[in-house]
Amino acid sequence: MILNRSTGFIALMRFLQDVYIHFNRIGEVIEATEFLTIFKRINIKEEDFNRTNYIPGSGGQSELYNHLKEKSGL
Repeated sequence: MILNRSTGFIALMRFLQDVYIHFNRIGEVIEATEFLTIFKRINIKEEDFNRTNYIPGSGGQSELYNHLKEKSGL
């Protein structure tokens, strides 16, 4: 599992920033259910979150971030 490692965490934080900006309500609290509408669009299988698909380091971070953006439609 890479989401609890720096590769996954950094990619996820970058993606969450984009999601927050997508709602165009800067300064407001976005409800978890609203974030969920974006995450439901992403169809990456749990077993795909591994070091083979997303190598440790900036390359893996960018790859995961780009996949999240692509699959979410942002």
